Amino acid sequence: MTLPAIAELPAVSIFDGGRVAGGYIMSSEQERRELDERARRGETVVPGGTGGKSLEAQERLAEGRSRGGQTRREQLGTEGYQEMGRKGGLSTTEESGEERAQREGIPIKVEVHEARRD
Repeated sequence: MTLPAIAELPAVSIFDGGRVAGGYIMSSEQERRELDERARRGETVVPGGTGGKSLEAQERLAEGRSRGGQTRREQLGTEGYQEMGRKGGLSTTEESGEERAQREGIPIKVEVHEARRD
């Protein structure tokens, strides 16, 4: 099987769901304008940007959420962060992950850490 040369492949824009304007990849500015329009109509166009009313707002939300997760990971350590995820995955609107784990006999580590005061 012979793969096509790069020049033979169609131009595709990853930022616009694969749409191509006039056979060429749209400029970043054009893509950003279209993404901003979609965001203003209520669509989430940036992973992690849910709730943002514009492209820029969604980008800021996604960055803040990512940074917040990184901070928690640094504070808790990798093991603590993973344990927090396990408990979070068990939680429901009726009970916490810790309560459900106890009820169902699922082993999780429960420790209370004092906040660091640097």
